[in-house]
This record gives sequence, structure tokens and C-alpha cells, in this order.
Amino acid sequence: RLASGETAVIDMGRHRTFTVARNGTVTWEWSAKRHLDEGSDFWADHVEGTPREDHAYTGPEQDWTHMNDVDRLENGNFLMSIRNFDVVVEVDPDTDDVVAVYGEPGDHSLMYEQHDPDYLEASDTLIVADSENNRVVEYDAETMEEVWRYEGPSAGDRLQWPRDADRLPNGNTLIADSRNFRVLEVGPDGEVVWAHELTGERGIVYDADRFGVGSEEPGEVPSGRELNGTAHGGTVGETLAVADSWVSFVLPPWVGVVGLLALLTGGGALAGLAREGYRARAG
Repeated sequence: RLASGETAVIDMGRHRTFTVARNGTVTWEWSAKRHLDEGSDFWADHVEGTPREDHAYTGPEQDWTHMNDVDRLENGNFLMSIRNFDVVVEVDPDTDDVVAVYGEPGDHSLMYEQHDPDYLEASDTLIVADSENNRVVEYDAETMEEVWRYEGPSAGDRLQWPRDADRLPNGNTLIADSRNFRVLEVGPDGEVVWAHELTGERGIVYDADRFGVGSEEPGEVPSGRELNGTAHGGTVGETLAVADSWVSFVLPPWVGVVGLLALLTGGGALAGLAREGYRARAG
């Protein structure tokens, strides 16, 4: 909800952002098909000549942009997450121009199908739930230098497809750890200070807000430059954590990787016995 009383809406299905007054009148509309597709400055500057140039709009059945978040900045511009291009864009509503691009299409070292970015105005940094990279990362908005990251409590307990991350005024970071079915609050030292588990309910957490702290307008909150994070990439523990999260996502939560291996092993053994029994009868 904007200060004017209008509401900003991101329309994933029609690849647009619009504002609507309380009486239902659409007061502004911005089309990604017009400003991000072939023929646009964005396409020429950021997509053409890259592996993503095959990602032009082909029709309404296509999950083309998967736009998933919009926020109003202090300067009046809109910050939009364009998930399927691995970028966050800033749009001037007076001109409809894309005035800043954070990330690069197809450069998964920066962002990979991200969600719910927040621009921290006090420090000019961008904090992002970098979903497919299984981390929360914060960048200097001018240089895209990484200033903070959080990958999970330990190498064996990694974030799995985080979908939201909010920096709180006390320096803590609230994270929706979606495929781990939980919400984490991480302190300035990188330690978990609070958690809520939804494993039993298989609750896929998409968004989490702390009431009373203005989570949609971060304002004066600490930058990641002042905080400690975690990095656990490239370990056996990471591989096991990813596998375990997918097993828990698809199968009942009690199964886990070990349980799945036992089921597969047991199934293979039973199949082998059945085959030998058939051969014995046939012989």
C-alpha cells in the first residue's frame, strides 16, 4: 500500500506491474513485454549475445518473467524482482525507464531465480533471497560487491530455496527457509536466535514478516557490512542437505535420505528375490 492510498501489484501472469486506486481505477501500468523483451534497451544491454537470448516472449502460456515482488523506493521508483531473468530492476514510473539493473541474466553467481529483494536505503545495499543458490546474499547496490551472505546454520544444515529475507532494525535477519519448512531469525553474529519449524505440517514458508518493524520499508537497518554470515558451499554436507530437503519436499517428512536409501535398497532386494523365485519356478 503506497502513501497515496494506491496499491502496487505485480502481475506474474501478464508480466506487468500496476498501481490501483481504492476505487479500482488502474493509475499506472508497466509492461515487461514492452520494456524487457527483444527490441528494448534492457534486451540489447543485458540479454543479447548471452545464453539467455533464447528467452524471448513467445505467448501467454509461457512462464516468461515470473515477476514476484515489487516495492516502492524512497525516490519514488519501483524495485521489481524478475525471477526468470535472474535480475532485480529499478523502474522510474514517470518515464517507465529501467534505470538500474542488479544482477545479469543467466549469471547465477550473482542471483539465481531470486525472490523478495529489499533495498536497504541507509546503506545502499540490496538483500536478496537467492533461492536456487540456497542462500541469502546482500550486495552493494553500486558495485554489486557482495557484503554479506548466509547459507545456513552449518554445512549439514543449509538453507533450501529461501524465498524471503528481511533485515530487522536490531541487525537480525528473518528468513523464510521454504524447502526446510521453517522460519529462521539470524543474529548479527550469524547464529540462529529464533526458529519456527513446520516440518510436521510440511509447511512451505513463502514469506515471513515481523510485526511492528516496518518490514516492507526497511529504513534505518544495519548493513551486512556490520554483520557476520555463514558460507558452507562445496561440501559433502551441502550435497546431503540438498538431497534431504528434496526428499522431505516430495515424500513424508519421516523418510529422509537414509530412509529413501533403505526403501530403494529393500525394494531392490525384494525385486531380486522375486526374480530368482520366478527363475526357480520356470526352471
